[in-house]
Amino acid sequence: MKRIYLLGTMSLFSVATVFAQIKNAETKTFKVKGNCVSAKEIIETAGSQKRISTVSYNVKEGTAILTFDKTKTTSEAILKKIALAGFDNDVYFAPDNVYEKLAKDCQYTRDKKSIDHSVHSSMMHNNSEMQSHTEMDHANHEVQTNDKSQMIFDAYFKMKDAFVQANQSEILKQATAFKKVLNNDEKEAVSAKELTSLKDIIDKIIQEKNLKKQRKLFAELTDPMYELAKNVKLKSAIYYQNCPMFEGGANWLSKDSSIKNPFYGNQMLSCGSTVETLK
Repeated sequence: MKRIYLLGTMSLFSVATVFAQIKNAETKTFKVKGNCVSAKEIIETAGSQKRISTVSYNVKEGTAILTFDKTKTTSEAILKKIALAGFDNDVYFAPDNVYEKLAKDCQYTRDKKSIDHSVHSSMMHNNSEMQSHTEMDHANHEVQTNDKSQMIFDAYFKMKDAFVQANQSEILKQATAFKKVLNNDEKEAVSAKELTSLKDIIDKIIQEKNLKKQRKLFAELTDPMYELAKNVKLKSAIYYQNCPMFEGGANWLSKDSSIKNPFYGNQMLSCGSTVETLK
């Protein structure tokens, strides 16, 4: 009895430690197929990222507990990584060629055809095919770089530069140009959900007259742009940067590694740091 109590205490301590390390933590549980001895390590390693996400996998129950910073990633993005490591889950099928490379004792029974509402739409990632059976919009998201996604990033960077200059007429001009790019998009670059989010925030920036409030909206705009940057094959590096001073901490994307703060401009131009490099 004492041993059970001790194990329970250690488990609670472990969960508390995870939440302490990950800000804005959200926890979700999903089914993941993986019944071999090494499955736990492979799945947890694939889905975990320092200070952003952690995965705890129960081999016996076939469940993965995902704890993640909801401002920096999503459960879908984590499950995608797990699938790319070879393990089917509630959201993604593993690429066939990756599954086939698993050790024989790790090759579980696959049942693609019987899953209701499955989406047999292929996604290319690292030259391998992955099929999703939930989140239709996410499944249809093209992960190869194309002209549409590049136009969206270019429009974002031009607006970021306008915020650095604190030039509201230029902000309005670039926000309007950004909206035009989004209106011309045919879901080749972003999912319907991402497109709606981007358009809503751009509209608010255009309507807002207060510069500080516009900057807060620009910080919100960065969230879906960051997700887009993680889900396309980039032509060049994009730098995910953070200002610890603005509104308790705000992020932006830049095509340059040098810091040019869009939330303070010349007042504190070099305030901030690069927290992640996306390639």
